[in-house]
Amino acid sequence: MMNWHPPIDVWIIALVGVVALVVSGRSVWRSETLGRRWLRGPVWILRLAAMALLLAILGNPVRRDVAGASEGETREVVLVDTSASMTLEKPESRFTRALSWSRAAAGQTSRVFGFADDVNFDTAPAPGGDSTRLAHALRRVLESDPDQRLANIVVVSDGRIHDRDELTAVLALAQQRRVAISTHTVGRDEAPMNVFIRACHTERSAPAGSPVTADIEIAATGLERGAELEITLKDENGATLASAPVTLRDGAAGKQLTFKAGLRTAPYTVSVTRLDGELTHADNDFTFTLAIADPKIRVLYFEGSNDIANGQNDEGWNFNEYMINAWKRAGDIECDMFVVPKGRQYTQGRTVQFVRGFDDGHMPILDPSRPIPGTRGGWFDYDLVICSDVLKDNFTPEQLDWVVELVTERGGGFCMIGGNTSFDTGKWHQTVWEKIVPVDMMEFGFGHQWKRVRPAFPETAFAHPIMQLEPDAARNRRAFAAHPEFEGFHDIRRAKPGATVLAVREGTSAPLIAVQTYGKGRSMAFLSDSTGGWGTEYENQWGPELLGLKERAKPVGDAPGQSEKPNQYYNRFWVNTVRWLAEKSVRRQHKEVLGRSEAISYRPGEIVKVAASLPGVFDPAALPKKTVGARLALEGEARVRLSYDRDRREFIGQLWLPQTIKGSEVAVVFDSTNDNGPIGDEIRLRVMQQNLEFENPRPDPQFMADLARAGGGVVLDQPEEARAFFQKHQREARAELVPYSEPLWSQAWVWSALLALLTAEWILRRLAAL
Repeated sequence: MMNWHPPIDVWIIALVGVVALVVSGRSVWRSETLGRRWLRGPVWILRLAAMALLLAILGNPVRRDVAGASEGETREVVLVDTSASMTLEKPESRFTRALSWSRAAAGQTSRVFGFADDVNFDTAPAPGGDSTRLAHALRRVLESDPDQRLANIVVVSDGRIHDRDELTAVLALAQQRRVAISTHTVGRDEAPMNVFIRACHTERSAPAGSPVTADIEIAATGLERGAELEITLKDENGATLASAPVTLRDGAAGKQLTFKAGLRTAPYTVSVTRLDGELTHADNDFTFTLAIADPKIRVLYFEGSNDIANGQNDEGWNFNEYMINAWKRAGDIECDMFVVPKGRQYTQGRTVQFVRGFDDGHMPILDPSRPIPGTRGGWFDYDLVICSDVLKDNFTPEQLDWVVELVTERGGGFCMIGGNTSFDTGKWHQTVWEKIVPVDMMEFGFGHQWKRVRPAFPETAFAHPIMQLEPDAARNRRAFAAHPEFEGFHDIRRAKPGATVLAVREGTSAPLIAVQTYGKGRSMAFLSDSTGGWGTEYENQWGPELLGLKERAKPVGDAPGQSEKPNQYYNRFWVNTVRWLAEKSVRRQHKEVLGRSEAISYRPGEIVKVAASLPGVFDPAALPKKTVGARLALEGEARVRLSYDRDRREFIGQLWLPQTIKGSEVAVVFDSTNDNGPIGDEIRLRVMQQNLEFENPRPDPQFMADLARAGGGVVLDQPEEARAFFQKHQREARAELVPYSEPLWSQAWVWSALLALLTAEWILRRLAAL
């Protein structure tokens, strides 16, 4: 039966028809181009026919009819949850009860399929699966029904579903296909006991021997509020590095553990107390890998002192050899040294020369052919610059600027050591280095003093990494208490705000050693002399012997052949100093794109905050014009363009770790371009593949009831209710007539006829014009 359903009022369509009739008649019968009068009639008729057809289309003719249900029986499917939480409870597990109920409800006519991470069509349901993806299973069942005879789906589960956000779209598809979704809930409302590590955040890399902090979150079910547990961190050999008690509050707790990074890249394991009767102990441990940054720290060292000191057993050593050999023995420090030739320390101009080594007489072998780095890139090949008692005339203004940029923008280190030409005495407060030195030599500098002074160490200083000379805290304090006197110092009486004072002049608050973080890097002010001169006793005598110890600590950085020299503490102090000052240097990454993430470990479904810098781009104005992207190295994952943050001088953004990710690691790939083409970086993140089933295994009957209501089904209790519901649905499906409308104007012959009429009218007009 045909009906008209015009989208606009009929009188408007009629008015359009009258106007078209009048206009077309006037245009045809008064046309001068239709010179042959006998053609005007046929042209007008064809035009009227085309307009009539268009008016008919505007009237929207449709054919209404009804359709009955498809021939044959409708189908029913029972989906039984086989995930890990269904294995809980004794003596009969949730899964055992669910499978028994499902088979009774299905009878001989319905199919029973298991689902967890995916739906299994091929074999009988069996326990297995680390997540419950119900929405995915429902979609798969609906799409496996091409002739659309499926009428009912019954979900048998405890309701612990992990893809609830996707259910809305799947329920819409089921409604469109007229498939009802009913539910049956299994499981007792009790909380099984389980303790697990929820998150572990720490750096992905760190310098050897540096302190590393791990932020650990734990959670538990089935335990009383206030339960006492312990978190432990162990190395790959099982040795405990740190531990701390934790108290549960609302089923969760957090704790920070600090440990010292090893000498090489290695795995570390965080563990929380294992309790008898837990669901599983697999989630009580989490292992992560801490990568050790490039072990070679590059130091550019300028020294004005150049003389021989009397060592033990009357053997002479150059002032500078002690520190150089300490770094050499440490194994992770390389030093390029420039000294002032003997007797020229106060000569104006560029006097420093490169040192290729020391001769048999312990004098430096100078190489005048190798100058101080003359380009920005040359200075940026180093992680740390040390300037000790050298005239400022040795450097150009550009070189001074590059050192500031090395510290502030590239995470490098800087240290100024005292002497007659250092700090305010050497007028360094009149240069740009004033801003990176951690003491106020501009307003509180009063020259230098040639008198002995004993350093005192604030209690707060002993927590600093530089101050770790002995592993035992009490012995470490004794080592600093035995520190020799200095024979001179710079009289600067205040450290800058934000600086950390490691040593003061005894009886005063005036700093002797101060450090600070500046920009992305770090700096130190050492207000006495580190080599000979004011520091002769400090350099030669500071070691365990001063404590009256019979046993000798393992020497670190002693001069070759001089392991008996009592200056091990001196060596350790300067090795610690170099490592701390250079810890943030980006040069050691050896990358033009330097990518990082907020943490090294994430859970599936979490947001990964990433950032990237371009260490090779030195012009701040050029950075915002660069394009930097990041993506997860997973199939189908799109690249995300990172946005530039002017304050941080980094490109920042977010990635989403898929809920369904497999494996324990995933790579993040960063990319950009420079003048030579594409450049990039890759970091690896640890994926905490915890069993989501055991985080909150309580049944959720409310969710199951909401699902049945939204799915057009019912909540089922007994299997007989399911069979009765199936039979009722079968009868309704056979009797139901479904009305439908079919538009007639969309058929091909209508538009073919319109095209034919217009073509014929055009041909006649062309013939009339001949």
